Amino acid sequence: MKRTETDHVDVESLVRPSTVLDSVSRYDLVLGVIPLLWLAAAAFSVATAFPLHLLTAAVGVGSSIVVADALFVHPPTRERREGRQQRRSPRGEFGD
Repeated sequence: MKRTETDHVDVESLVRPSTVLDSVSRYDLVLGVIPLLWLAAAAFSVATAFPLHLLTAAVGVGSSIVVADALFVHPPTRERREGRQQRRSPRGEFGD
C-alpha cells in the first residue's frame, strides 16, 4: 500500500503535556480553582451532614479571596502580557 500525505504525522504539531503546562498562567489557574471549590463544596455537602447554605457561604468567601488575590495582590501587568507574547513563535506556538 502506498503512503499518502495524509498518512504522515508531523511530530512538531503534536501537543505535548510539557508545552501545555508551560503555557498555563496564574490567571488560568484562578479560573480553574473557582469551579473546583464549588464542586468540592457540593461533594462535601453530599458526603457529610453539613448544611449546604454554610458550605455555599464558605465557598463564596474562598472564591472572593482567590479573585481578590488575582486582582489586587498579584494584578496582571503589561510586562507579564508582553513577556508571554514575546515567547510566541511566528507559527503561534510557544517557544522553549
